[in-house]
Amino acid sequence: MGIEWNGSYCPDGHPHFFVDVSKVYEGALFKCGQCQQHKWLPVTTDGARALSLLMGKYGTAGGYRVYLDSNRPAKVLMAKLQDLWYARQRITDDGQFTALVIAVMADKEYDKKEVA
Repeated sequence: MGIEWNGSYCPDGHPHFFVDVSKVYEGALFKCGQCQQHKWLPVTTDGARALSLLMGKYGTAGGYRVYLDSNRPAKVLMAKLQDLWYARQRITDDGQFTALVIAVMADKEYDKKEVA
C-alpha cells in the first residue's frame, strides 16, 4: 500500500493544522483542520522512538511506511483514509462518496489487494 507521509503543507500551500481526533491502535489519529488529511502517530515513548529511528534510517516517508508495516490495523486505517481523501478530491456527489466510504470501511481485507 502506498501510504504517504503528508508533509508540512496542505495541497493549497498552507501549513497543516493537525488536531488529535481519536486514540486508536496504540497511537493517535490526527486530522488537519484545513485539508482534512489524516496522520496516525504512536503515543508511547517506545513507539515514538522506534518511528524516529526508522525515519532517520529510511527518510521520513520510508520510515513511516516501515513503522506502519509493523502495525497492521493502523496501516489499514491509514490506507483507507488516504484513499478516501484522494477519492473525495474527484467525487463531488455526496451520495456516491458515502457509498464509497461504506464499502471501503467495511472491507476487512483492504491490504490484501490492489486499490484502483
